[in-house]
Order: sequence, then structure tokens, then C-alpha cells
Amino acid sequence: MRFLLLSSLFGLCLLTAGVKALEKSLAAITAQNMYDPIEGPYAGPNTRLGLGLVTVWHVADHYGQIAIYLRENGIVPPASGPNPPQLKD
Repeated sequence: MRFLLLSSLFGLCLLTAGVKALEKSLAAITAQNMYDPIEGPYAGPNTRLGLGLVTVWHVADHYGQIAIYLRENGIVPPASGPNPPQLKD
């Protein structure tokens, strides 16, 4: 039980750090640099804007997979429930 709790907390810390890194990367895209070429192991070669769009699509794709998994196991995803969580800016 303790291992499960620690591994869950570790996973949550990794997820939080990943979201913060993504926010920082997306915030660095400006009107002046959005068409600059960028190289990398994923979705490249691309532009900064193109890589940002691929990243947002990729996150949405995973959310869809999670939602399907929950529904197949009789769980209604929170965003589809009667009182979905409020969106924040």
C-alpha cells in the first residue's frame, strides 16, 4: 500500500512538472518566432508553432484514451458528469 501511494505521488509530481514545462515552452512562442524551424526527436523537423500544435493534439489524444478506458470500466469522466469542473485561465 505504501509503495502504491509513493508511486502515485511520484507520478503526480512528474505529471505536474511536465505540465509546467509545457506551459513554459508554449509561452515562449511569439509572433516573431512561431515560424522558426525547430529540430527534435518528435514531430520534427517542424516550426515552433507546429510543434506546439502537435503537443496539444497529443495531450488531447491521451485524454480521449483515458476517457474511453474510464467509460469501459463504468466510470463517467469528470468533464462529462453533471457538474463538470470549472475551466480556469
